[in-house]
Amino acid sequence: KVTVVNDFLADKAAEVADKAADKVVEVAEKAADKAAEVADKVAEKVAGGPAKLWEIGGLPGAECAIIDGGVIYVSNVNGDPMGKDAKGYIAKVSMDGKTADKWVDGLKAPKGLAISKGKMYVGDVDELVEIDIATAKIVTKHKAEGAGLLNDVAADAAGNIYGAEVGPRALKK
Repeated sequence: KVTVVNDFLADKAAEVADKAADKVVEVAEKAADKAAEVADKVAEKVAGGPAKLWEIGGLPGAECAIIDGGVIYVSNVNGDPMGKDAKGYIAKVSMDGKTADKWVDGLKAPKGLAISKGKMYVGDVDELVEIDIATAKIVTKHKAEGAGLLNDVAADAAGNIYGAEVGPRALKK
């Protein structure tokens, strides 16, 4: 009798184990299907790119944008990217994209923008232009000696300004 009971229990244990294994496989397959579904949705969104919230025209040669104090500042080359014809300018664009106004003009062909301590720094061909944000006035123009094209500008937390240039392919501090 003991052997019969042990065989019976062993058979029941194997049956329960098989059902549990089947359930684990079923759950894993459902999870894999759900993961594939989510991955497909993510891929569709990524492939389609970010959704456009708004678009504003009238910015000839828009090159770089930076946000500060609820305003988007946009550099506009407005001509030859290497030119020194003073047609370039910085525009202020509202955060809702409804207005764009010329803010500071008379620049050569402005590109990269950085903001630090109330000043905007603009890569402008062979100069780093410093603009007082509160007054919208050019404070000074720092000549970037030997610059092929001062293309991008960055500021660190200490207020140091860095300019990356095309041509000699250098970074200046």
